Amino acid sequence: MKTVLTLFIMTLIVQPTFSRINTAEGLRFNNDEIINGVDGDMNGTGPHMVFISLVFPDNASGPTGYYRRNCSASIIAPHILLTAAHCFGLDKSEIQKIESAEIYFTLDINKIKPIPFITRKFKTHENFNETKAIYKSDIGYLDNDIALIYFVDKLPKGYVPVDYQKDDDSFLLGQTFRAAGYGMQYDHNDVRTNLSSSIGKLMSTKLKFDDNFPDQQIFKTHISASQTTTAICQGDSGGAALIKNPDGKFKLVGINSSSGSSELCMTGKSNFTRVALFKDWISATIAELSR
Repeated sequence: MKTVLTLFIMTLIVQPTFSRINTAEGLRFNNDEIINGVDGDMNGTGPHMVFISLVFPDNASGPTGYYRRNCSASIIAPHILLTAAHCFGLDKSEIQKIESAEIYFTLDINKIKPIPFITRKFKTHENFNETKAIYKSDIGYLDNDIALIYFVDKLPKGYVPVDYQKDDDSFLLGQTFRAAGYGMQYDHNDVRTNLSSSIGKLMSTKLKFDDNFPDQQIFKTHISASQTTTAICQGDSGGAALIKNPDGKFKLVGINSSSGSSELCMTGKSNFTRVALFKDWISATIAELSR
């Protein structure tokens, strides 16, 4: 499902994937391939990334009914995940309905049964989505699209936090980077595979940031990347835009936020929350959630 924003061109939220479930039903893994991407584990982004599933009550399905919003997230500290605020909902009333967040670690997923970490501690940015839409049919422009999740469990073997950008990020303009996430998957015949209740394989794709920041009156907390062969897609929400340091280690510089991509996520402009703008908020929120 995609929600449309209008700003001279059509811009789409990189929506989470959705599913309705019974409390006894868990998530399963799916190993299909994404178009124009590479295996995130093999590319080196795997140790920093997780799949998250946010669980909401669904009264229409009965007393044991729930629905999920599935997204991607990055590990930035031993007990902290960084993701997009819109994964939790577009307004405070929706965000307050979340019952829990399930965190799935997907390295070596074929060797173990996926047992998630479960937490109820998270925070979305106080001013998320504050830029009002130009047209009544729009839902806003996802400024301050950032959230943190806290979990008490120890990181599984093989996982390590990724460093994130904390100072001026203007050097990113025109730079190549990798966008990683658990977005919509495809089979070998390019037919869309419904993964609403599955955990797709972590994938990443090589993109290039535009030479200029987008309209700072509208997308005032974003950096964009226009491409002709691929784009971030549903389920990539909350995933990471990463650059590689000279030492070969990744640094997280953006959060997958919104996209003006085509139906098959093959072309379009992708927008990423600029992590550097939220250095102080991240530090203060980590301290708050860790109490």
